Amino acid sequence: MKNRIKINIDFSELESAMSNGERITVKALAEKHGVSPLVVRNTLDDKYNTSIHYKRGRKGGISLNPTN
Repeated sequence: MKNRIKINIDFSELESAMSNGERITVKALAEKHGVSPLVVRNTLDDKYNTSIHYKRGRKGGISLNPTN
């Protein structure tokens, strides 16, 4: 099994940006951290499990499902 690439994403900054309505994309995060979008997506999946939602397309981005 290969070792995964580790990146340091400031999750509190990410969550506050999403709560303020800013559009966050996997591609933009990948460019910011100098890794592939797949690495960013895997990191977000590990942190948020099923509470994260990815939307493709022009108006796409990342959103978190509200917790009950």
